[in-house]
Amino acid sequence: MSKNEMDKAIEEMGAEQPLQTEPAAERPADGTVKAKPASPKAVKMVKCVINSSEGTEGANDVFVSLNGVAYQIRRDVEVALPEPVLQVLKEAVIHGYVTDQNGAPVKNKLIPRYAITIKG
Repeated sequence: MSKNEMDKAIEEMGAEQPLQTEPAAERPADGTVKAKPASPKAVKMVKCVINSSEGTEGANDVFVSLNGVAYQIRRDVEVALPEPVLQVLKEAVIHGYVTDQNGAPVKNKLIPRYAITIKG
């Protein structure tokens, strides 16, 4: 199956189910891969953008792994993610501190790790 045929097959299936491919040992000799649904349960997809942020990691792709499935998500690009993956991103936080006038930490503050814009 060519890349164009694969893209067309995925579009026909719709974005309701994640796809997985056959292990390399089960692939035909010509290197083609057949796409098949990962499970019979449909997963709702959500369009979103993970915005760039300040700091050394703020422009890098975001890596998320959920139940053994890994996702590498580009920033500042609209993508469709399974709803559980989006929930993981929403719940990711970093610890910040509120300080007094002298700069001493007073209390811990949880700050969202990713700035996410939901598109639909």
